[in-house]
Amino acid sequence: MKKIIIVAASLLLASLVFVYLLIPQKITASKIFTFKAPMLTVKRCFADSSIWSQWFPLQNSNSNHFSIANYSFNNIHTNDINSSNIVIKNDNYTLNSTVSFFPIQSDTVIVTWTFDMPATQNPIKKITYYFEAKEIKTTLTDVLNHFKNFIEDDVKVYGMRVKETEVNDTCIITIKSQSSHYPTTQQVYEVVTQLKNYATQSNATATNHAMFHITQVGDSSFYFMIGLPINKRLNNNGNIAFKQMLPHGKFLVSDSIIGGVQKVTQQFLQFEKYKADHKYISPAIPFQLLITDRSLQPDSSKWVTQFYYPVF
Repeated sequence: MKKIIIVAASLLLASLVFVYLLIPQKITASKIFTFKAPMLTVKRCFADSSIWSQWFPLQNSNSNHFSIANYSFNNIHTNDINSSNIVIKNDNYTLNSTVSFFPIQSDTVIVTWTFDMPATQNPIKKITYYFEAKEIKTTLTDVLNHFKNFIEDDVKVYGMRVKETEVNDTCIITIKSQSSHYPTTQQVYEVVTQLKNYATQSNATATNHAMFHITQVGDSSFYFMIGLPINKRLNNNGNIAFKQMLPHGKFLVSDSIIGGVQKVTQQFLQFEKYKADHKYISPAIPFQLLITDRSLQPDSSKWVTQFYYPVF
């Protein structure tokens, strides 16, 4: 019996030594993920709590607090462009964690999510915290996998796919105009008709749909330009100006956007974000390609539009 007690005491002592030597007083753990997306996109979508609901493996949420399994996550705003602070809570403790962003290519970012368990010299708590740290890392893996599925899909991030293409239409006739309100369909297509008539009179043929660009200045000034791609050079004529695009110029082109002015305006803001996130520079103004003849389709929910942005 005495021998058994001695063996048990020796095993207990060995276990305590093992805990003290191999499990530090303060446990630091982290998860590392690689994302195929630009740095600006990754940082914005992770740092902005209003976007979390689009990708977080949500069980329940309240403002900036999101919960999964036994943990809640609170995204704390930070001005550091290379990191975000996330508070992780459960019933027993609150942990401060840091998510750091490291761009390694223009479209690739490594993300590390690091947290510290509470410091303790109690061997029982050390063991408890060790296994809880492993559980938290499993939860972070789940969270980051969901973020990966979101951030690497342009449709989820921007609401559309965007691709690069070369210019096919290099000859364009244009008219600039101004309105005290957003131009009506009638106003737009009166200009389109004027351009088409001039092309016909000049033995030119339209090679694509009408192009539309608009800029709002203040609350009641809308400057817009209508363009019509044609198959040859023409002279300027009154308010009609001929423009020549450089051949083989590069454009960003969106998926088809289906909907009226409000939908198009909202999606164009996302198109602008795509350009900014990918750090494209534009030598000229963007435009909408009016694929649907809106003068013939009164139902704006059926209008089809594409966005084009000259870039390099």
